[in-house]
Amino acid sequence: MGLLSRISAGIETPAEIPLSFFDLANKYSLPHVCVFRKSGNFFVASASKGLDGDTILQSLSTSDFWEGTVTDNTWSTFSREDNNLNTILQFFSEKMKSEINFAQVFKNGNRILLLAFNDAPLDYTLLTTISQEFIKSDEFVKKTYKSENSESTVNVHFNVIEALNGLMQQLNGEIRTFVENAVYTETCFTLENLLDAPNSLTVSENKEFTVFVNTPSKLTEETLKAFIVSVLKPLYKENAGMICYAEAN
Repeated sequence: MGLLSRISAGIETPAEIPLSFFDLANKYSLPHVCVFRKSGNFFVASASKGLDGDTILQSLSTSDFWEGTVTDNTWSTFSREDNNLNTILQFFSEKMKSEINFAQVFKNGNRILLLAFNDAPLDYTLLTTISQEFIKSDEFVKKTYKSENSESTVNVHFNVIEALNGLMQQLNGEIRTFVENAVYTETCFTLENLLDAPNSLTVSENKEFTVFVNTPSKLTEETLKAFIVSVLKPLYKENAGMICYAEAN
């Protein structure tokens, strides 16, 4: 039965599942990427990969700024060579500013996709494909991780609720919701990038994380916990010490 026949017969076609931010960033191996989402007269980070905590918190910007900087549904490229990169570098932490030489920005209504690179920008053909997929994406689609690794020799279960609250400080309302999701996505990417198979990661609906490590070495839980704090410190800053551990299920 064709589409028109299905509609005439009153049969609903399955809704297309939007592409997640995780899939979009991984599919094109984007090193530094941020989605900004509009809230009132502001834009703020709502998803992140390859950024630190200061950069995410510095993402709050006005609609007027973006309307005067980029054009809807058109890619804009910024570079040190063209002497216009400072327009975008204001969002990056002092540490990251020295690492970025190119930025490419695509605005689509109430959402903005910002890509940053150390070496070279992407070509127009690839950017066109990425923007088409970005329009159909949703950064609030959660990533599904594989189930518990029963072969793990060490596993650590923890949540970042207190650390996240410390990082958010005075943020509230919709802006807080967006920034929390940016920190959540960044946390997932950071941990995932450290875990080659057969090591694994699970994340519950309430953002509780479990890291499973299978290693022949004498790795202890305490060593793994200290390592997790160290790799998440660029994101949570001094609040990384507020990560709460519990017995893994």
